[in-house]
This record gives sequence, C-alpha cells and structure tokens, in this order.
Amino acid sequence: MAATAKIYLPDLNKSVWVNCTDESVSIGSADCMWNEAGSDSLEREVHVIFYETLFGDEIPDEAQPWLPMIQKTLAYTIEQETTYYGENYIFYLPVAWLPESIRQTAEPEYLDWLQANEKEIGIAQNGQIIIDEEYLKSVHLQPASSL
Repeated sequence: MAATAKIYLPDLNKSVWVNCTDESVSIGSADCMWNEAGSDSLEREVHVIFYETLFGDEIPDEAQPWLPMIQKTLAYTIEQETTYYGENYIFYLPVAWLPESIRQTAEPEYLDWLQANEKEIGIAQNGQIIIDEEYLKSVHLQPASSL
C-alpha cells in the first residue's frame, strides 16, 4: 500500500507529491513541459522526480531538505496501512526514518537497541510500538544494579 500527500512549497509556488510505502519514498511534481515534437503546446510530464530512495538504516544527506515532508507522509502512511490491514498487521521501518510523532512514544533505550542491532521498528494500529522479543530477552538477562 502507498500513501501520497500533496505539500505546497510557498517559496517555489509549487506543490509536490510525496509517495511513501514501507520500502521507499519518492517526491515529485506534475509540471508542464514544452512538447518536444515542436508543436509549441504544453504537455503534462507525468513524473518529475525530485528525490527518491529506498529506506535503509541511515538517512541519506540529500534527504535532509525533504525530511519533514517525508516523515509527515510516513506517519500518514503508517496510520492508513495499519488501520486498513487491521490489528494483526505490523508496519516495519528503520528507526532512522521514524516520524517524530511516533518516536516520542517509544523508549529511547529501545530505539538505541534496535539501531545497534540493525533491526527495524514494528508499529501497529494507533502507533503502538511492538517490542522485539530479542530485546525483551536481553533486558531480562541483564543483572539488576545494586544500590
């Protein structure tokens, strides 16, 4: 499933379309271009891509100006997808790309553990964070600190 958000960029007087799935993001525009056949008419260019990437462990530097739009659309994508597929569905995403609204609900130690172990975070309906069983085991195996 993909979700698309239209975001207006006032500095450019242009709207862009941010398309997100659980695997990738692309940002594009549907601008008009001169017809290359020389008829002096405008043709709609279906996709003018400004940015696209597959989600990996780290956010590429070139994503930085687009990151707020990507995270906003990702939050929407997660909400729509988990609602559509129901309570047993889990949306997986690398922690680095996690929208801030969801990041605020997660334990920082858990997010650190996921990144250190190169694991993705699981998100269920209503933004519920699914805790990895390996994490739970590792927490229980650690000795309690003495006072």
